[in-house]
Amino acid sequence: MADVTPRFACSLPNRHTSPFMPKSVFDLVNHLEIFFGGPGGEFPYLHYDMLRMHAWIAQVHGDKEFTLYERGQEHLLYVHPEMPWMSRVDDLHDVERWPLLHQARRHRVVVHAGEALFIPCGTWHTARCLTMNITVAFDQLESSNWREFARDVVVEERRKGHAARARWLGLYLGLLGPMLTLAERCGANRRADWGVARLH
Repeated sequence: MADVTPRFACSLPNRHTSPFMPKSVFDLVNHLEIFFGGPGGEFPYLHYDMLRMHAWIAQVHGDKEFTLYERGQEHLLYVHPEMPWMSRVDDLHDVERWPLLHQARRHRVVVHAGEALFIPCGTWHTARCLTMNITVAFDQLESSNWREFARDVVVEERRKGHAARARWLGLYLGLLGPMLTLAERCGANRRADWGVARLH
């Protein structure tokens, strides 16, 4: 953990470290992931980071190609009906199975060792290793993606059949957001280590 600490200053503040955040909403989220891969290794599915987190990708070793799709094109991306942060597309090159995907606006970027890529919340993306790779990926929750995060938390709770909890979390997060914004003006949520982050 010491080798990937501290976080970039520009990736702060980060609200998931706040003591006022209900930790249970992050049950399916890994705040820090370290990926190892070889040439041709791919993240198998087109996706955006769960709960509308911003994503930071730091390339430690090797080169990795990212394919990013502009927001607002979900009608072309074959969104999974049960998991709205995931596409059913498992091969970007298969035109026969996924013809609409090839109408979507996309951008490709190669991240080299020593570089970092910021992926704003809700941006669909996938990645492919061009060489032997070590990548550190971590998320950020702050004021600019707070509303989308809170909305997705409520949607996810409803999807699990927890209607009452969804209502409670919607109200709580709606009140908490402005309070955290005010606290951050005084330096809150700037913890630069990973706390109890789980590795994936």
